[in-house]
Amino acid sequence: ATGHPILANDPHLSNSIPSYWYLAYMQIEDKFFSVATTPGTSYAAVGRHKDVSWGITNHGSDCSDFYQEKLNEEQNQYFFDNEWHDLQVREEEIRVKGEEAAVNLVVKKSRHGPLMDNVWKGYCAVFHSEPCISTHKHFAMNWTALADEPNLMASISL
Repeated sequence: ATGHPILANDPHLSNSIPSYWYLAYMQIEDKFFSVATTPGTSYAAVGRHKDVSWGITNHGSDCSDFYQEKLNEEQNQYFFDNEWHDLQVREEEIRVKGEEAAVNLVVKKSRHGPLMDNVWKGYCAVFHSEPCISTHKHFAMNWTALADEPNLMASISL
């Protein structure tokens, strides 16, 4: 034994696909880092270099809420605060390994977050013999990770 401390870290996250983490090897000036980052960011949540290691713990907080949205007949607006608002709409192209054609996914978003209609319909089709959610109900998922707030940048600056 060296007599040096050992970091034993448990982020308290279950296994998932896609993963919560992207494993990366980074170099900043003369320091070389092995890290686990949050996908799409350079935030090194867990990692080490020759002199230091660090970790985080997620305590299983409640960080998502679902809102039932009322949509207009054309399903391009939602009703909030006694008025109709346009949904934000974007199309995502998802490449699937082994498939020539990409899957095109239309994502609609209210002020509360993305509508989960495609997720619910897919779930119902796979696990239930008949629709488990009425087609006239629409739910938006509000998740802290999607918030347009400086929390991530504040933690990176530490």
